[in-house]
Amino acid sequence: MRRLTYTSAARQNLVEIALGIAERSGSRAAGSAFVAKLEARCEKLAALPGLLGTMRPELRPGIRSIVYTNYLIFFHYVGDVIEVVAILPGRRNLELLFEAYAANPH
Repeated sequence: MRRLTYTSAARQNLVEIALGIAERSGSRAAGSAFVAKLEARCEKLAALPGLLGTMRPELRPGIRSIVYTNYLIFFHYVGDVIEVVAILPGRRNLELLFEAYAANPH
């Protein structure tokens, strides 16, 4: 099993997702529960063998993505580590966002 890590940007994405869901639903528990499911998906990804996800060279070399509901989880492999670099709604302008992540990757 690979070790799973998150960039500070990905951790901030999780906080924003939880807050957004809590605001829309009126339930902090709903936001926390959804983020727990996202994190469980990342943990499952780390536990699976092989190279998974869709390559996303248009965003940054080595970046891959998987879909979880209407969110995209972006990650890359670094030795025996999977590093989650961003978790974003699928409807966002991803190229523009990744320009910002390239400027400040952690």
